[in-house]
Amino acid sequence: MNPATDTIYAVNVFGRDVSVVDGHTNKVTATINVGGAALRAAADPKTDTIYVTNAGSVQVIDGQTNKVTATIGVGQTPAGVAVDQNISKIFAASANSDSVSVINEGTNRVTATLGVGREPLVVAANPRTHVVYTANFSSNTVSVITRHCRT
Repeated sequence: MNPATDTIYAVNVFGRDVSVVDGHTNKVTATINVGGAALRAAADPKTDTIYVTNAGSVQVIDGQTNKVTATIGVGQTPAGVAVDQNISKIFAASANSDSVSVINEGTNRVTATLGVGREPLVVAANPRTHVVYTANFSSNTVSVITRHCRT
């Protein structure tokens, strides 16, 4: 969800797309093809940019045009994605690589790949402390990332 625009981005795993929902009317206003099984979405309200994980990549969507503007290669089976809007970094958890890719929002390039527990499925970023957390399914652990999370 982008709280700045009150727009919801609902991923459709089997449809290989993302439904854009107007939060005021609860109506679907667009459908964006992301080329693979869309798993999770995260929005940067400052830039109105949406990041969607799918089979092997992160799709970058312009929230104004609802168009995919970039594809970023990350680890195997990217599942979770989070945005730290205050430092312009995106974090994509790759379940089958046991890693988190750190992406520079300005360049859409991976700047680091960090090892975490086994099969990270969910990632969350705290925009106040710039600490990132992953929930690791197979190892039943939580990884806490502080390195690479500062400007």
